[in-house]
Amino acid sequence: MSAATLDYRKNSWMAIRSAVTWHQKSLGHSDAVKRIQDTQWPRNLPNRPPSGRPKKVTESDMKKIETELDKRLDNPNDHGIEGLYAAFILAQELGCRPNEMHGINMMDDGRIFVPGSKFWSDDDRGLDRYICVSQKSREAIKIAIDIIRAEPGYRKNPKQLIEAIQARWSRMTAKIFPRRKRGRPTLYSFRHQLGADLRSDVQAKRRSRKEAAYIMGHQGTKSILDYSDPRSRRDRSMIKPGVSEAEVDSKVRNTHVHEQDFVVEYGKDETTMKQVEGEDLLAVADDPLAAGPSV
Repeated sequence: MSAATLDYRKNSWMAIRSAVTWHQKSLGHSDAVKRIQDTQWPRNLPNRPPSGRPKKVTESDMKKIETELDKRLDNPNDHGIEGLYAAFILAQELGCRPNEMHGINMMDDGRIFVPGSKFWSDDDRGLDRYICVSQKSREAIKIAIDIIRAEPGYRKNPKQLIEAIQARWSRMTAKIFPRRKRGRPTLYSFRHQLGADLRSDVQAKRRSRKEAAYIMGHQGTKSILDYSDPRSRRDRSMIKPGVSEAEVDSKVRNTHVHEQDFVVEYGKDETTMKQVEGEDLLAVADDPLAAGPSV
């Protein structure tokens, strides 16, 4: 536990300590329980700073970004703005990773194919998926796909093109939010927003964990826990898997903990742990055990 203080922020570390304590107690290892409880967060160790990547895009920030993009679209001498706007549409509508954008394709039946990334053998991310959206969103996405493919450099090196678009985005947001040293919205921020909205849907039982994981391009259901629940949720009822429920079930594994879940409750000065019979962790409380968002 002492070594883990270098890998987690204080609240996450305390939650993990409580989970390990409960586990050892359930096994009857009283000596181990005492040693774990005696392990404290080092007083001279500063808490890890939060990530500079915002986990959501506020309505206010969205309006400022849209205003800037619309203004630049009216400037015929602003080269590259079309690709920037296209990436904005894809990120906002699909919550895709930026490095997936160059491979997005519109199928003849109206479904949208999003190629997965982060295909690692020891991870639950990385999943090719077919997505269905509203007619209005589908039309916008089709235009965005065509713009990306018409960009100079797409055929030669599409991945490098997306990296260039991300650099343009960074310069644009620095101009829109000049006083912010951290927390400027990135194209990835729209993915975090979608993940948080889908998590809200799961909590409210509007969709299953597997459906949410499939839309996010995750092979396992655990990763949806890593997205925080925004106070101002956006309606995502129109975005759905473009495959059958049976196919979603076959492609996404149940990797989250259910039945006898641990629920973390924060007190004023310490974290305590209790056990909940037959409940799903996501439906009961936010999970602070995750060290950071799964992207």
